[in-house]
Amino acid sequence: MTGKVFALLFASSFAGAAAKPTCCWSKWGDETTCGDYTGPGAQCNTDHTKTCSSSTDCPDTPVPAPTPTPPAPTPAPPGPTPAPMPPGKTVLVPKAMLAFYYFVDDCPDARLNIPEGMLTAGNAVFLSFIADGNWEESQMNKGEVAAKIKQTHPETYIAYSVGGQVGSSSQSLYDYLSSTDEDTIVSTILSWKYADGIDWDLEPPSGGVAANYGKVDMARKLASISQKVRAGGKGVTMAGFGAWVWDGSMSTLNGELILSKALEKYGVMVYPPNQGSAAGEVAYFKNNWEKGAQAGPAEVKGLGAPASSLAGGLSGPATPAQAVDAAKVFKAAGSSSIIVWMVKPDQCSDMTGWVTNNSELPQWSAVLDALKGGSNSVMV
Repeated sequence: MTGKVFALLFASSFAGAAAKPTCCWSKWGDETTCGDYTGPGAQCNTDHTKTCSSSTDCPDTPVPAPTPTPPAPTPAPPGPTPAPMPPGKTVLVPKAMLAFYYFVDDCPDARLNIPEGMLTAGNAVFLSFIADGNWEESQMNKGEVAAKIKQTHPETYIAYSVGGQVGSSSQSLYDYLSSTDEDTIVSTILSWKYADGIDWDLEPPSGGVAANYGKVDMARKLASISQKVRAGGKGVTMAGFGAWVWDGSMSTLNGELILSKALEKYGVMVYPPNQGSAAGEVAYFKNNWEKGAQAGPAEVKGLGAPASSLAGGLSGPATPAQAVDAAKVFKAAGSSSIIVWMVKPDQCSDMTGWVTNNSELPQWSAVLDALKGGSNSVMV
C-alpha cells in the first residue's frame, strides 16, 4: 500500500519529505500525510493552495515552494504540546479493558469532536467501521481520528473495526478481503501508524455477501491473516453474536478464528440494559462462547473461548451506575472487559441509536476500576 514517492524541490536545492496526495481537513500525522496543514478548510497536502473534497482532487506532484521570506523575529516559545505517538510503538490489548465503539459515520464532519470523557474513562477505542476496500490509513477519515487520539492519549489501545451490521454486506469490502492476497492485507494492517490492531466485526447473518464470511475457505483466510497480524506485533479481536453455536456459518467463522489462537478478546454482542441484563448475558458466555461451536467443520466443533477472553457488551444509554453493576457481574463470571455500543462525536447531528450521554462519560472511570477488581463507586 506504499504510494509513489515525490520529491519536493526547494530553491535551496534540498529534498523534502515524501508525500502521497491527501485531502486534509485538519493538522494530523507527519509531513507525508497532513502534518503541514495550514487551514482553514480542506486543502491538498501536495498543494496547500488547492481546495479539495477527496484525495483524488489533489495533484501527484507537489508545487514548488515559494522563495522563503526573511524570518520574522523569534516569538516567545509556546507551551509544550503532547507529541504524537511514535510510529512503531504499539499498545497491547488491555487485559482489563473498557472499550468504546466510536461510530463516526453518522456525522463524519464532526469526527474530530472526540469526547474527552471516553478517553479518560476507558482504555480502548474501536473506530467503526471499515466497510469498503480502502484500508490505507492515510486515506481513511478514521486514520485522522486515530492520530488525534494518539496525540493526547498515546497509551489508549486503538483498533479499526471491520464490517458491522451494514458493512458486512458491503460488496467492496468483501471484494477486497476475498480477492487481495493475505500478505498484502497483512502488510497494510501492519503499516498502520496510529492503530494498534484490528477488530473483526463480520456478521454472516447480515445478508448478501456477508454470508460468504461463514464459508470455510474465507473463514480460514481471515484466521490466517489474524495469525500473521499477531506475529507482526498488532492486536486482533472480534465481535460476535451472543447465540451462535448452532448456526453453521457463524460457527465456521467464529470457530476458525478461535482455532487460530490469534485473537485476544471476543466481544459478545448482547447489550444490556437495552438488550436484557448483565446476568442474562453471562448465560451467553457459558452456553455459547465457552461451550464452542456445535456446527460447522469438524475441526472447530467444541472449541470455545474462556470467560477471561470475553468482553461483555453494554449499551451506550446505560447510566454510570448501571455500567458499574454490569462490570461487577461480568467480573464475577470471569470476564474483566466491557465493550460499549456506542459513542458518537460531540455535536454529532445524528444522535440516534444506543448512544452514550457524553457528558456522563467521565464517571465511567468507575467501570474500569470495577473490571480491575476495585470498589470505587460512581462519583457525581
